Amino acid sequence: AVTGVFLEMNYTPRPEQAYLDILSLRADTWFGDLLRNIHHWSANLLVVTAVLHLLRVFFTGGHRPPRELNWILGVAMLLLVVGANFTGYLLPWDQLAYWAITVSASLLAYIPQIGQAVSRFVLAGPEVGQGALSNFYAFHVVVLPSLLIAMMAYHFWKVRKNGGISQPSNDEGRGERVTTLPYLLRIEIAVGLFVLTALLLFSMLRPAPLGPIANALESPNPAKAAWYFLGLQE
Repeated sequence: AVTGVFLEMNYTPRPEQAYLDILSLRADTWFGDLLRNIHHWSANLLVVTAVLHLLRVFFTGGHRPPRELNWILGVAMLLLVVGANFTGYLLPWDQLAYWAITVSASLLAYIPQIGQAVSRFVLAGPEVGQGALSNFYAFHVVVLPSLLIAMMAYHFWKVRKNGGISQPSNDEGRGERVTTLPYLLRIEIAVGLFVLTALLLFSMLRPAPLGPIANALESPNPAKAAWYFLGLQE
């Protein structure tokens, strides 16, 4: 979110300008390339983290009553996280993004009954263009973050309401109970600092991918969807 705000200050959601803004960000803005790298890799890591979190909750019985509503809410937030990545994928307006979104949007058309309507709504027409870029930008910076923040607030409250983080069932009892402060908080700060350090180092060494400018007349071979949709594409 923080890096996204800085990126937004140097971006124009228009096909003729978006790619040039990315090039300018990388070449002319102090630490602009690093900010973009952090934003890209942390967004991908967020999808992985959300999936791992849902797996942990499932295997510790967090989907059972009285936590079933929070489980459904968690699955919905995972879809929003994937949606945030999906909408951000197009914004660089390079060949990689253009054709990944073209393929991914075509997958939406396979949803029974509503697929064609959903695809045309997402793209604001039959193909990727100015309408799609405007839609994706609005969803990426306003709609999806607002929904995520609101749902996260309720999600965290619901966790506390249900008695804290779900734990594995244990016939012999839960053992000694300790307070969140300072025990859990101290561990979370240490892990958080480690993850941020690793993410920063990785972003310094591995640039976020950027292909040539989008060209609707020349498709790459093969044209691939975003990595989290590759299974569906296959």
